[in-house]
Amino acid sequence: MPERPEDYQERQVSIEGHPARLRTFRLGSLFYTSVDNVDPGGVLVRVEGSTREEAEQRAIQEARREFLAYTHR
Repeated sequence: MPERPEDYQERQVSIEGHPARLRTFRLGSLFYTSVDNVDPGGVLVRVEGSTREEAEQRAIQEARREFLAYTHR
């Protein structure tokens, strides 16, 4: 039987002045986090980590690089 996502959380944050939504869930022993740009909701990054904090921190760091790369061209 396939594993089911657990411990789902969703919250909105500001990254480099841009609204963003973090979505995190646990699947087995790993946490997965995605960051999207709220409107229109395109996913910017997806990462995994051994803890919720690790996954969210890595996702925010990568999203920050994406926002900076996009806005400073």
